[in-house]
Amino acid sequence: MSPDLLRSLVWTDYRLALVFGVLMPLVLLVWSIVKKAQPISHLLWIYWRVSSLVVISVYLLIDRNPLGLAMGFASLILIPLSLWFWVDLNEEIEDRRGPLKLAVSCWRWATTTYCILSAFGHLPYLKCA
Repeated sequence: MSPDLLRSLVWTDYRLALVFGVLMPLVLLVWSIVKKAQPISHLLWIYWRVSSLVVISVYLLIDRNPLGLAMGFASLILIPLSLWFWVDLNEEIEDRRGPLKLAVSCWRWATTTYCILSAFGHLPYLKCA
């Protein structure tokens, strides 16, 4: 793989992670708090707790600790699980109507797709851990 292609892939991954992992959930969390949508707020708080693994992996990678690679891969697996695992929250969210529910559903599917694709992209580098 050429260095230019790798560089562009890394920057694309970074931008997608920023959009789907930080900006959109932050906007959705504020929106759900303003609209007093408890199930959506609860789901987003769960997401933030699980996504803190990404920050931990960045701290480990700053120190060049190989455990950071494994932690980053684990976070890519656990984030979609945290978004879809809760049957009771899923039912309560499905009962809602309106643009907030649509935005949260779109974000959940986009984040799940991003995490799965990114996890496949990380697979060749797990041997470095």
